[in-house]
Parts: sequence; C-alpha cells; structure tokens
Amino acid sequence: MSRLETERDAAERLGVSVRTLQKWRLQGDGPRFVKLGQAVRSGGQDLEAHMESSRRRSTSESPRKPGQPSGGPQSGNHLGVYK
Repeated sequence: MSRLETERDAAERLGVSVRTLQKWRLQGDGPRFVKLGQAVRSGGQDLEAHMESSRRRSTSESPRKPGQPSGGPQSGNHLGVYK
C-alpha cells in the first residue's frame, strides 16, 4: 500500500481546499479514502486515480463512469453521448 496522505496533504496535491475534499466525501465524490478513527487519509494511488478520472478533453465532456473508454464520445457523435 502506498503512503497515506493527510487531508491537508491530499488537498494540496489536488489543488483544492480541505473543505472541498470534505464536501466531496459527503457527496460520494472525490478520491477514495481510509477512515482511521477520526482521521481521514488518502492513498497516493487513490489520488492519482481520482485525477485520472477527472481528465477531460473539453469542458463539454461529461465525467467518465467506471468501465467507460477514456477516449471521450465516439467519433461522429456530436452530442457527446457515450454508446
């Protein structure tokens, strides 16, 4: 297992505030995390996976769902809908 990052370290690495990470957790978004008593930690691989899943080619591209191809909408599909 990779080194576990504190909330502050994870937020800094992602370029967001600690409050944003907390909000994401409440909404079921953001990187996966580990809860150790009161402490919340995120693994480096989970932070990388979250950044990769947030990667976009344009502002109109919708977030990928697990199992969806990373290439964006299929060519010829001008509505940006995945098949």
